[in-house]
Amino acid sequence: SNSRLNETWIIDVPLGLVNSNLLIEVLIYPNPVAETLNISGVGEGPEISEILISNFLGEKISEIKNENSLKEIQINFKNSKSGIYFLKMENGYESRTIKIMKE
Repeated sequence: SNSRLNETWIIDVPLGLVNSNLLIEVLIYPNPVAETLNISGVGEGPEISEILISNFLGEKISEIKNENSLKEIQINFKNSKSGIYFLKMENGYESRTIKIMKE
């Protein structure tokens, strides 16, 4: 099944004396993933600057820097072992960790 995981980040960024709420929506699919994991909408508001991928033991597998401010990032899981992975996404204001299942 192509179940889509909708992650909405609400980030409070003080601009002078005014608080501006920036809403970031990140779509991560498919989850579970067989080959390619798509992360889209990463450019809405403060874009994701970095994605860290770790296994279920917390060991870092990969680090992806979004230096080109891409709106969509693809991650290749084709050669990864089946199991649970964690995606930690950072944008300079906060970080969010998502659990990914590799088929």
